[in-house]
Amino acid sequence: MDRRKSLLLIDGGLISAANFGICAEVDEPVLALTVNYGQSSFSAELIAAKELAGKFQVAHEVLELPWMKGAGQSANRNGVLIQAAAALAASRGIMQVVFGFTVDQAEEHPDLSAQYLNVCNLSLRYSTQGKIKVVSYTEMMKKSDLLPWKAK
Repeated sequence: MDRRKSLLLIDGGLISAANFGICAEVDEPVLALTVNYGQSSFSAELIAAKELAGKFQVAHEVLELPWMKGAGQSANRNGVLIQAAAALAASRGIMQVVFGFTVDQAEEHPDLSAQYLNVCNLSLRYSTQGKIKVVSYTEMMKKSDLLPWKAK
């Protein structure tokens, strides 16, 4: 099986760590991206994300989106993050974007679900001529299933 070059959207948390670890096993992580959209937790996220990317020896970059300040879980935040990451991936010849979430999150946030990823991939099929795909290695897992990744 071909290993797909991957851009990972990470915040340095448990879900990011699990997706990073799985990606390193089955694909080829080449860029980690942390987005600053004005969230109050950004400083802590940045430290954890840099540490995570360093652990896997993958380049890390920050995307600044100051106009999204206060977006929180609203205002199509996840859609913007996925589309921005896909545009960056396309410009660098990277084949997929990894966007981590779990079934626990999908219950509360429809834009963190397998169905949402399917719709995003349909959109990306048109906007990137099928060159970019978005995946979540943890989409069918509960957050409690990811605890072993915390120790790795």
